[in-house]
Amino acid sequence: MIPGTSLALVSLGSNIDARANLSRAVALLAERSDVRAVSRVWRSKAVGGDGPDFLNAAVAVATSLDAAAFKFALLRPIEAALGRVRTGNRFAPRTIDLDLALFGDAVVNRADGHGGRLRLPDPDIARYAHVAVPLADIAGDLRLPGDGRRLRDIAAACVAADAEAGRAVPRVVLGLDLATATMLR
Repeated sequence: MIPGTSLALVSLGSNIDARANLSRAVALLAERSDVRAVSRVWRSKAVGGDGPDFLNAAVAVATSLDAAAFKFALLRPIEAALGRVRTGNRFAPRTIDLDLALFGDAVVNRADGHGGRLRLPDPDIARYAHVAVPLADIAGDLRLPGDGRRLRDIAAACVAADAEAGRAVPRVVLGLDLATATMLR
């Protein structure tokens, strides 16, 4: 990493025209930032409702922005460009969801200045396989700040918990390579 930059890990999800929206989101991130890695695409069941399956991925980005600017000056405008509408239901179907999951070694839980909270690392990493698995795909040996566990171990634990509870676990979507599609555009 270049001095003065941080590694941001972004979790992506979509269940409305998901293939096109994930591809476009990664392309827009690559146009506007220094994308270092892109995970494979994973299919998972919708959480908290009966909506269509989600496609999930993760992207590693090197950035000189701070965490709040990264979230609100980079990620939110990309979501808006792809038609994301925020509702009170955090599990509603969506064109795209770009969540700042990790930001360097930052451990943060504060008001974000936009009516919500900035929580890093994202607590959903340890809760949901659809978040942990794609992150582990690109940074499996990375240790979760404030926790110390490796992302690959967290992902394995989430998958095991889902399987034990009889929930579907994320699976790779064959034939959809976001990294190649983005780099060829």
